[in-house]
Amino acid sequence: MAHHPFVIANTLLEFARADGTMLGIRKLVNLIYFAHGWSLAVYGGPLLDEPVEACEHGVMLPSFRELLASHRDRPIEGMISRYCPDRRRKVAELLDPFEHSVDWQLCKAVWKQLGSRSPAMLDKASHEAGTPWDVVWSSRPAHVKRGLNIPDEIIRVHFELIRLAQTHDGNRVP
Repeated sequence: MAHHPFVIANTLLEFARADGTMLGIRKLVNLIYFAHGWSLAVYGGPLLDEPVEACEHGVMLPSFRELLASHRDRPIEGMISRYCPDRRRKVAELLDPFEHSVDWQLCKAVWKQLGSRSPAMLDKASHEAGTPWDVVWSSRPAHVKRGLNIPDEIIRVHFELIRLAQTHDGNRVP
């Protein structure tokens, strides 16, 4: 089942707080992107109910654009719905718990694998040559600076290739 990105964000924020860590928006968006990619590759379906976008500074989720502009990379305090620009959504929907579901377990695995990495390291991993962001961003018209959807199919194939490489090398994947 696809979820609003704030549901995934709140789950990752809970994991971070349990580990005594605070997250900024850029790191959080990257973690959500990686969870979405692994969901596509491992389970064959999206984790998110909105598209991932390519913008000048990396991957972005439309729900986070306004939050990033106002919050920058200060640590997020509380639940992400507190910052929700979409007032039509019910707060309960944004906080819908899915604890111990397959999606929750995937988010937990992504947190365990990537949660200790710096925002810069996650940015670099999502910007490398050949990544979905690079494929979409490098083919854009020069005047476009944001809002280019990254098709789930491109994300899925990318993460499947990572999964195959890691499985071949004996590394653990989420």
